[in-house]
Amino acid sequence: MARPNPFDQAGPISLLIFAWIWSLFQKAKKAGGLNRDDIYPAPDKDKSQKNADKLEEYWEKEEGSTVVVFTIPETEPLAQNSAEKSTKNGHRDESRVQIQRPSSRQSRENASLLRAIFKAYGTSYFLTWIPIFVTDCLFKVIQPLTLLWFVKSFSPQEENNGRSWQYIYAAFITITTLSITMTSNPSQFCLQRVSNWVRIALTCLIQRKMLKLSQSCQIPAKPSKGNNEKPNEPIKIDDAFVTNLISKNANVEDKLAQFPYIFIAPIQFVLLFYFLWQEFGWPCIPGIISIFLYMPFQYWYAAKSGEYRGKINEASGARTSLINEIIAGILTIKTYTWENVFREQVNKKRKSKGSNLHAFQMAVFLTSSRLIPFLTFISLALWGGPLTPEKVFFATAVYNTATHYMVYLLPGACKNVGEFLACIKNIQEFLLLQEKHDSEGYKRSDLSEKVPKFPSINLEDAVAEWESGKGIKSISLTISDPKLVMVVGETASGKSSFLQLLLGELSLISGRCKIHGKLSYSAQKPWIFHDTVKNNILLHEDQDRTTYNWAVSLAMLNQDFQALEHGDETIVGDGGSGLSGGQRTRVDYARTLYQQGDILLLDDPLSALDGNVARDLLRGLKEDKELAKTLRILVTNKLQYLKEADYIVVMHEGKITSYGTYQELEGKGDEILVKANAGGEDVDSLTSEAQESNTTENTVTSKIVKSENFENSDQKSRASGNIGLKTYLKYFTAANRSFQFSWHVLMFIISQVFITVIEYWVVLWTMSQSESSVRSFTRNGNHTEIASNDNGSENVTDFSKQGDDDGTTISPFLQDDPQIIHGATMTVPILWLELQLPIYSQDTYMTIYSILTGAVFVTNLFKALGFFNYCIKICNNMHRKMANVLVRARPSFFSKTPGGEILNYFSKDMDIVDEAIPMSFFNMLTIFLQIGTVIILLVLANVWTIPAILIFIVMLSSIRKYYVTTSRDLKRIDGEVRGEVCSKLACYDGLPTIRAVGAENRMSKRFDETQDVHTSSIFLFTAAKTCFSLWVELVSIFLLGAVAFGFPVAQNCEEIVKIYLGIEFGGGNVGLAVCSAMSFTIWLNYGMMVSADVENSMVATERVVNFAKNTPTEEEDKGPSDSPTWIGSWCPISFRNFSLRYTQESSDVLQFINFEVTSGLKVGVVGRTAAGKSSIFAALFRLTDPNTTTPGGILVDGKDILEQPLHTVRRSITMVPQHPVIFQGTLRFNLDPNNEYDDIQMNTFLRDVRKSIIYAIGLKQSLDFKIDGGGSNLAAGERQQLSLVRALLRLLKTPIFALDEATANIDSSTEENIQKILKERLQRRTVLTIAHRLETVVDSDKILVLREGKVVEYDTPQNLIKNPNSEFLAMIEKNKTQKRDELLDRIRASEN
Repeated sequence: MARPNPFDQAGPISLLIFAWIWSLFQKAKKAGGLNRDDIYPAPDKDKSQKNADKLEEYWEKEEGSTVVVFTIPETEPLAQNSAEKSTKNGHRDESRVQIQRPSSRQSRENASLLRAIFKAYGTSYFLTWIPIFVTDCLFKVIQPLTLLWFVKSFSPQEENNGRSWQYIYAAFITITTLSITMTSNPSQFCLQRVSNWVRIALTCLIQRKMLKLSQSCQIPAKPSKGNNEKPNEPIKIDDAFVTNLISKNANVEDKLAQFPYIFIAPIQFVLLFYFLWQEFGWPCIPGIISIFLYMPFQYWYAAKSGEYRGKINEASGARTSLINEIIAGILTIKTYTWENVFREQVNKKRKSKGSNLHAFQMAVFLTSSRLIPFLTFISLALWGGPLTPEKVFFATAVYNTATHYMVYLLPGACKNVGEFLACIKNIQEFLLLQEKHDSEGYKRSDLSEKVPKFPSINLEDAVAEWESGKGIKSISLTISDPKLVMVVGETASGKSSFLQLLLGELSLISGRCKIHGKLSYSAQKPWIFHDTVKNNILLHEDQDRTTYNWAVSLAMLNQDFQALEHGDETIVGDGGSGLSGGQRTRVDYARTLYQQGDILLLDDPLSALDGNVARDLLRGLKEDKELAKTLRILVTNKLQYLKEADYIVVMHEGKITSYGTYQELEGKGDEILVKANAGGEDVDSLTSEAQESNTTENTVTSKIVKSENFENSDQKSRASGNIGLKTYLKYFTAANRSFQFSWHVLMFIISQVFITVIEYWVVLWTMSQSESSVRSFTRNGNHTEIASNDNGSENVTDFSKQGDDDGTTISPFLQDDPQIIHGATMTVPILWLELQLPIYSQDTYMTIYSILTGAVFVTNLFKALGFFNYCIKICNNMHRKMANVLVRARPSFFSKTPGGEILNYFSKDMDIVDEAIPMSFFNMLTIFLQIGTVIILLVLANVWTIPAILIFIVMLSSIRKYYVTTSRDLKRIDGEVRGEVCSKLACYDGLPTIRAVGAENRMSKRFDETQDVHTSSIFLFTAAKTCFSLWVELVSIFLLGAVAFGFPVAQNCEEIVKIYLGIEFGGGNVGLAVCSAMSFTIWLNYGMMVSADVENSMVATERVVNFAKNTPTEEEDKGPSDSPTWIGSWCPISFRNFSLRYTQESSDVLQFINFEVTSGLKVGVVGRTAAGKSSIFAALFRLTDPNTTTPGGILVDGKDILEQPLHTVRRSITMVPQHPVIFQGTLRFNLDPNNEYDDIQMNTFLRDVRKSIIYAIGLKQSLDFKIDGGGSNLAAGERQQLSLVRALLRLLKTPIFALDEATANIDSSTEENIQKILKERLQRRTVLTIAHRLETVVDSDKILVLREGKVVEYDTPQNLIKNPNSEFLAMIEKNKTQKRDELLDRIRASEN
């Protein structure tokens, strides 16, 4: 990308013939392909930032924004949410400009994105229309006239006067076609380029809007169309929605490129009709009427197609959101064996039923080019006029042009207008969504010299609510000066909402909120994007090494960086895939520190950390000299830490019930301190990083990343060279009926045979009307032959041969002679032969012509219906295979592959396979058979064209080789970068983090840079495609010129031609050859483009096939019915000499593990970070790749789990993760996707977990409660409770439980209730518990202590505390006296 784009330095001639891109063709041909480093950067006018800024300026005017540019006074609050003008590198500077948007709803309703687009790009866009108008309304109208004059010059009437003009007419034909080529291709490229500017601007505008959205915004529900239809629901905004919006609605370049034909087609038609009327008169009216009759059908088809397209887009959006959820929660799906459920969900959300409407439309369109001339020729014959060659081929040329523009381009353009307006409407609806604006009572200011230097917050009767009704209820609070403030309360008490209010993410309904100081925010669920760890910390800000090292040190990441092979340059996946949960939390915490805020808002980071790490983090948060200058507000459920706080805020149901110092609250006897003193865990009592063992989401990935750095998965697997034959075979055999392809090809051939016959039949008909063609007839019983002399005169010889005179009319020039009877013949030259063919009556010609026209329609209909339904089966089967591979893919695949890349397979790639490839194959087969027909007709009409055709084929194949190599790799790069663009969009969940530190512009700049690479690939692909089209047409013009000049040359050499070749040229042959050569230019150009498009589009098939073929998968789930009862209800577990590694190159993470868990035993697993606790669970669930497990085994109920069906093993174990995965849908679906339990069972479990979790989420005993994606409308504690209920529902079928600190984010009272439930219901179950707090496992039957992948201790807690050298005892001893004694007493009491 370092080289300048040669387009910017190209001269006029180079731009005209696209010589500037030849160097790229040569490089691709020489190197055998292209990679990303070979492509040129996008031209300056095509850059994302420039286009986005331009359109955004006009859109803001449409919204009615009042832009006030000023330097913010030091005493003035800084508007953090403003979208300011650029002062540095063209990006906005939040510190300089404030945009005040109007509150008037009417001004926003009157805003028009369409108007903004045409204000921004209208001038450039409409200027590209001028050469297109000249081409289509001048040159393409003159072209049929030159054909008329040229063919007429070969008629007997023009024999003496026309020969001198034949060369001039041939030159006119060639020059006119050359003019069309040299004007249409550059103008189309310019039109496509301007249209791409609109796409670029819309894409960036959507991305910028996303960064401003309110977290509560959603697309309003659209009214249902029928009374019986299920009412639509509002659409929740998320990353998948935005990705789908850009994929389906922002790609408007192809639609905009069709708009000129709305005006061009009628103007061109009027001009063509005028000349057609001059030549035919009234007989042309039926043909004209048929064109107008076709148009309503096309408009109807466009409307129906648009309606169908809308349904497809809706289904596609739902499918994309679902796949995004599957990617995020794939390990939960696997551990609960829900693969089949979600695979069927994906397939159901695909609009798989194909419509036959498109096939019928294609049959009608293909037949129209034969039917419309048919009506005119029949009318002319019935009218009594002569059907001469010049009339036939002039009419054919005119109707071909008129049909293409009026029947195809005009309705298509109207359809595209409708789709474009619908896309713009959808985007505008998104752009008008509620933004995150500071409420009237919300004020934020920076520290300055003229106001107190210390940070502060001040709340006065603040009231704020989410859409669910939860929120903050009239709280007043003032906190000033640097201190550590802890916010505590039960689950769903409003702690996180309190922080969201301070951030301005939750808008005030009433009251005031004043923030004095720069904010930094750490979310409860850390937001990690696909990039290096360093960039996640820096948030794409320029690095300050001192600050960076300070932040990393306080977040205790130095040791983690040493464990990662590439240190902080290690690339992690979306959501932090590749890092343990604790590492993700500490990376997010380091980012918060690096931003150097005056006020740090920390949403419960301690729950994801082990005791030692939490203690050190808390110590640094309290004692660090730099942090001591800040106001730190820490939300926590860990009541044992309250003594460390300078100030405590207690919340309940959205209200602050009490606040003050620890001593003040203790003096009041506050209930929260009573609970803290009664059972709170000491800061030193924690044992391991909680999230390090978060098996459900990143158990495996956290280990893989230590030995294998992430790379762009598409870049690693991207194919090179030609699309292999295997890819084509994979595509056509995907229907599981390979013989069908041969049958469909045969139907194409049969259809083309009828088309060829009908074209030659018209030639024979016209020759029968020409006096020069008729060589014998019968008059008064005497046979007569007409022979030409050398001077052109004719000798007529009568023979005594008798015949029957039936008075049949033969041809117009003989109609005046009533003695002509049936039996006349005519001479038809074919190659170097002259065949004597019979002449039929007009009725016979018309009847056969009608039959052939009907046969053309029927065969076209059958081939279209058959082929498109065949392709629908192919696409459906390929999609089913992809969905199956997605849910069966091994966990390691998701750690290495960004979510955006996976979404790209199912969105853009599958769209191409669904829509572009079937149409491209259909067109290619149709066109190349038509090209073959044209070549045959050319050779039959004039054998002298054979050398020209051979030269033409050689030239064409050479050009195509250069183009296909280049365009194919550009398309591959396009697909690769498109996935990265999708990944860069995935930041909706991180909006509070981004906006807290004002990093919106950095994220936009990062997106723009990636978008520019994508733009470059599209720009070069469009240029390469246009260059190829230009030069194919130039080579075709060579053939046209050879054919056109060949006839007058041969006419002047008639002695040689007649004597040695036996050929005499007539108007029919000339018209057929030249008309075919003219159409050949169009057909061949289109054919070459379509064939190249097929190969380019097959890149998507190649990617889809490679995804389905190369993605490592687990064995298929055959369902519960095929899973025998292989273990009893009480299941012993035995690890025998078991070792485990995550990759072949990595070291063992478990080393010769040996321990036994007898039936019904409760085992607590403890150990430091990286001790191997999570690997125990990973091995038990068989989440590791099978080829990475070293010898050794795990026995359950005496059976080796590796010898049992994978899903049978997983159905026997239930995992309760620390951080649950919640899916979009009903409460019932989240609890029981397989519908195995009834409502009574589920409500019973819900009441057991809490008095009723349903009450907690605002409903009363309704399992139909709608849950948003990720459980965003539930509190973290509520999500954990749902996860626990989900696990308890499997109690009847699951003898083994594996718990990973399932109550980390739940308040102490609810946790106490849950622990009682667990103890009661798991009495007869084998239970393994990963402990992050010793009090969780001290009541266990046995304790398993791990260190560095080895078993250090395994015994009862009573025996372990009796051993003075016990590591478990050492962990207990680290606690302070009160807590230590409490734990020891509990262990001793359980012994008794």
